[in-house]
Amino acid sequence: MLFTCKKISKQLNCFSTKSLGINHYLISYCKSTDILNRIIYLRDIIEIKYGDPTDIKKSLLAKTKIYLLIKIITEDRSYDFQFNTIEEIRSLILHIDNLNFNIKMPSLDNINNKYNEIIDKINNSTDDVKLSNFPLLTQIDA
Repeated sequence: MLFTCKKISKQLNCFSTKSLGINHYLISYCKSTDILNRIIYLRDIIEIKYGDPTDIKKSLLAKTKIYLLIKIITEDRSYDFQFNTIEEIRSLILHIDNLNFNIKMPSLDNINNKYNEIIDKINNSTDDVKLSNFPLLTQIDA
């Protein structure tokens, strides 16, 4: 399984586009210009969170689409990836769940509910600045 997403660098306070791949044992990510992949072994992942923008600086948070954000947590660090669609997040979660690793992560129902909640808040916002940070979605799939 291969995705193109944005990795959030908390230290550099920026996004960078990455190719993210997953197989039966690991998640790897790299820039298209990188020679070496960075690796996250599935056995080392403690938890995966959806839509959790904690630890991101406010200036970067304003540019982040939290409804497309996944946080992968290991014992020594966390990795934040912003996907292009909610379907990609669902596919990633379903794939990892089927591999039977003991990783705490949200169910697809939980993701759908939180996604709908976030989108409703965005669509009901009267703050033009907030709305400009999120493309409005006219259709939410279940």
